[in-house]
Amino acid sequence: MLSLAGYNFYLYTHHTDMRMGINGLSAIVRNMMDQDPLNRGVSYLFFNGRRTQVKMLAFEGDGHALYHKRLAQGTFGTPVYD
Repeated sequence: MLSLAGYNFYLYTHHTDMRMGINGLSAIVRNMMDQDPLNRGVSYLFFNGRRTQVKMLAFEGDGHALYHKRLAQGTFGTPVYD
């Protein structure tokens, strides 16, 4: 079961091809975001161009988890952060 308590979140601000899996998204984290995809307690968020899909990549200590949500209607709003 996924618990997001204690996670830090990083948002990739460019459009992402939602066909990418763990390897492709890990490469973005490493090469474009200058982060280590093996960081524990960190989740990376990726949106498609129309903001109808989001993927979240997280390393859970023993492996990566990839979560994908596609909205049936509407779009995701712009994230608000401090």
